[in-house]
Amino acid sequence: MDNASKALIMAGAILIAVALVSLGVYLYQSAANSVGDSTAYMDATKVETQNSKFEKYAGDRVKGPDVKSLIRAVGTFNANDIWPDDITFEGVVTGSTSDVANSIDDRKYYKVTMTGYNGTYGYLTKIKIEE
Repeated sequence: MDNASKALIMAGAILIAVALVSLGVYLYQSAANSVGDSTAYMDATKVETQNSKFEKYAGDRVKGPDVKSLIRAVGTFNANDIWPDDITFEGVVTGSTSDVANSIDDRKYYKVTMTGYNGTYGYLTKIKIEE
């Protein structure tokens, strides 16, 4: 009888240990999924924040000096290699360097539109500038 009670105690201890390990694995997986979701959210927020730095210049009547500021900001941004693709220009200004800012007349108004976004991540890739 003494051996039977010891066997039952050991079986109970093993069942409790298995239950605790299972609970630990479940909690670890839940935490890992939460971290993954928050990382994706932070990446989306980062893209949105970076895009907003340039989208604030969009409009039908943007002054020449503001367009020059946009071009220089894009040049600086591209030099830092934050995104895999550089932001490029089309329309009156073509290319991706800040040298093209000299082609903008301070006395004119320009139409600035954001025309290209990366399909996967949503970051800005192309800006169109028209007179």
